[in-house]
Amino acid sequence: MKTTCRFDRLTLPSAHLGPESDMPSILSEFNLQSAKSALLDEEDELFTDLGRIRSIYPYRQQSLYDRAEEEISHPTAILENEFLRAEFLLDHGGRLWSLFDKKAKRELLYRNDVLRYCNLALRNAWFSGGVEWNLGMVGHTPFTCEPIFVSTLEASDGTPILRMYEYERLRGVTYQMDFSLPEESEFLLCRMRILNLHDKTIPMYWWSNIAVPEETKRRTVVPADSSYYSAWLHIAKTDIPKRWGKDVSYSLNTPCSMDYFYRLGEEGRKYVASLDETGYGLVQTSTRRLKGRKLFVWGNSVGGGTWQKFLTKNAGPYAEIQAGLGRTQYECIPMPPLCAWEWMEAYGPISLQPEIAHGEWMQAREGVEENLDRRLDRLAMEEMLLQTKKDYAIRPGRLVQTGSGYGALENARREKEGLPKISEHLDFGSCGEKQADWMALLEGNFPNPDPQKVPVSDLCGSSWMKYVSAAEEKDPGNWYIHYVKGLLCLEGLDETSAQKAFETSLSCAENPWAEYGLAACALAKGEREKAIIHLKKAYDQRPDDICLAKDLGKQLETIGAFEDLKAFCLALPEQVKQVGKMKLYLASAKAHLGELEEAEEMLCGGDGLSVPDIREGETSLTALWFYIMRAKEKKEGKEPAERLTPPAHLDFRMGSAPEDPMPYDETIG
Repeated sequence: MKTTCRFDRLTLPSAHLGPESDMPSILSEFNLQSAKSALLDEEDELFTDLGRIRSIYPYRQQSLYDRAEEEISHPTAILENEFLRAEFLLDHGGRLWSLFDKKAKRELLYRNDVLRYCNLALRNAWFSGGVEWNLGMVGHTPFTCEPIFVSTLEASDGTPILRMYEYERLRGVTYQMDFSLPEESEFLLCRMRILNLHDKTIPMYWWSNIAVPEETKRRTVVPADSSYYSAWLHIAKTDIPKRWGKDVSYSLNTPCSMDYFYRLGEEGRKYVASLDETGYGLVQTSTRRLKGRKLFVWGNSVGGGTWQKFLTKNAGPYAEIQAGLGRTQYECIPMPPLCAWEWMEAYGPISLQPEIAHGEWMQAREGVEENLDRRLDRLAMEEMLLQTKKDYAIRPGRLVQTGSGYGALENARREKEGLPKISEHLDFGSCGEKQADWMALLEGNFPNPDPQKVPVSDLCGSSWMKYVSAAEEKDPGNWYIHYVKGLLCLEGLDETSAQKAFETSLSCAENPWAEYGLAACALAKGEREKAIIHLKKAYDQRPDDICLAKDLGKQLETIGAFEDLKAFCLALPEQVKQVGKMKLYLASAKAHLGELEEAEEMLCGGDGLSVPDIREGETSLTALWFYIMRAKEKKEGKEPAERLTPPAHLDFRMGSAPEDPMPYDETIG
């Protein structure tokens, strides 16, 4: 059959994402990947100190989701030929949700049966399943739960091209993904392009995260004999496939949550395959630019299982095989000025004889490579990358779906300054409501809105400071322009100037936004008590703001102000009081004030406490349970039990491995 590209809708049991936070993302958030320290040798050459960010500003947090399961219709794009059918979720970052092998009549990816948000991404909300495209910063992309631009065009031979693209504001780059299924192809081809728009080197990151079913006899095959791995907050090395006396190419042989970043050679084919007990499965391969490969497992601890159940319904457990620009996911790579990085990825079925797929390590590797070389030659892929650039990669398409208006805003700024547009073959549409204030700033007519009204979006980038300074000079009594200046200064890590700007904003008009900015400045300086004062002032003006209540509760708990925390939680409006995280803070306050039975009932009574936005790597639930149990033992005069086992619904601990360089801690391991 001829290849087709069509647009449809997919109805999925889905949680409600909810609105993004009204507050800017200027408070630093814990990022498990960025928190790693290296235990490496001098020849490893990992860029683990490059590109770390303190927050995901200017993108706002998406933390107001629920755990409902309403049938929701999502827009999709479907590419199909004789061999494969590929389905993409257009309202969630263009995620490849399904890749169906029509000949074998089998799904190649882990396809979740529910769209359920959890706190694993840079903006909080994330969901499991399919293939996610991550760029810019260490972690999951800001567009995980956002619609992006979609257009269509044709290659010179008439093959339909499905294009997705966006302007990423924090790094200031454009990226595009051109997907195709040529008529005779057994592989989905993904042509990727990132363009550095700056005349300076920037840190860059890309990882394609591929969810696959986790089964007892499913094996990950990759051309490597060793890997970097995460040991809680460390990066170390290990030989593969044997570790702990087991073959860890089978994901269930790893006892705890673990990342294996395989050490692929500079030369040779780049690929990763996930093979079931029959030798059938998915293989991903690429041109040489994408040199990293990874296996992620939740592990077979209680906490890993809890995370698996938290993310899905009845689809079963999953693991992830991944491919990236760097050797590990804890680093960004230096991207030269004004250059484009391009590569081709291919996804398709593979079938080996079981005795080869599950034989000796080198035998399995050779089996995958021979299969790939026969069906999709490595050098032919490199040639395809060059040929498609001449053919369609920098040709415009027909717009089908719009993304954010920030690409259009950047083009407007560039036009005013006599600069070329960003990626001129990409249609970034026009500015919308979220860009209206910044368009007014360009035109010299910056608004002075009601100080209690929520700013519609946040401005970023040093290129805007001259416009802000001009507006400040023109209207020095405008609270809003001083607030915006404070955000830009804070983005540039100039807390002193940011604090001055926020204070000036407050002198012009009382507003919660500048108070929040001062709290961020105080936290950056380690002045937590001072930050709490500003958060309280901000919250007093916005008593229904759930995100603000969470921020204040977190800081009160951190300094151990449990009397204040309890009073704060009990005085919350009812709809805020019912939020899982606020219930957790109240339980913590009660426990530390000696109200142990009440705190335990809050955690374990009924169906147990559910905190939809518990963070990956966070151990607050188990830590509180252990505190209560140990305090009860002491209160009752009992000898401490050697080992306590928390209820499974509270146990989100990622686990620790026997040889990891860290002491065992019951709140972690």
